[in-house]
Amino acid sequence: MSKFMIVDNRYAFVAEKTWGDRFEIIPSVTCGHVNSAVSAHPDMALFQLEKKVFICAPECFEEYKRRLTCCGATLICGEKQLGSTYPDDVAYNILKINNLALGKILAADPVILRCLKDKKTEFINVNQGYSKCSVCIFSGCAITADEGIFSALKSRGTDVLKIPYGEIKLTGYNYGFIGGASGEFFGEVFFFGDLDTVSYGQKIREFIFSKGKTVHEIKNYPLTDVGTIMFC
Repeated sequence: MSKFMIVDNRYAFVAEKTWGDRFEIIPSVTCGHVNSAVSAHPDMALFQLEKKVFICAPECFEEYKRRLTCCGATLICGEKQLGSTYPDDVAYNILKINNLALGKILAADPVILRCLKDKKTEFINVNQGYSKCSVCIFSGCAITADEGIFSALKSRGTDVLKIPYGEIKLTGYNYGFIGGASGEFFGEVFFFGDLDTVSYGQKIREFIFSKGKTVHEIKNYPLTDVGTIMFC
């Protein structure tokens, strides 16, 4: 069975060169309404409800549906169009881990909220609207720099590593987020860049290794927020 990786279309060539022997690389769709720095970030327009089920911003729905047909994914059209400024751009940037979802509830897409309710997933309202890109998740564990998300997950029994803010590259911003620079595929944690380019990189490796999981990096490449590496 083919394996698919969804990546910001501006970085698809890097993913192809690095991981193209293992995955078919699917370039993301650019959302014109969103700030150009993050307009092609998958996690701005796609919420992954299940491995092959996505809820998508309506303005990107038809094109994502066309691109994801090859991997057998089911796409559900969301109701909320993305805006150009925060918090109108975070409707789909919601973190789902274990039986929890975290995000800014007043900004969240109603379709996502209904689907989570149907699945009896607890929604935790947090101040950080960019909750998906703020957290690296793998095998029920999490890595984040956000204090509010860290506390919320910790209080629900999730094993969480707290890291400092900064050092992750995101063009147009002072820094990016660890969730946006990573993705998980069946216990393998992929990072878009080299963990040695951030001062806390070895701490991240050790946390993942302590759970018996593997790490994949792009050596000698700055750790970069690409809006989450998604798999289907």
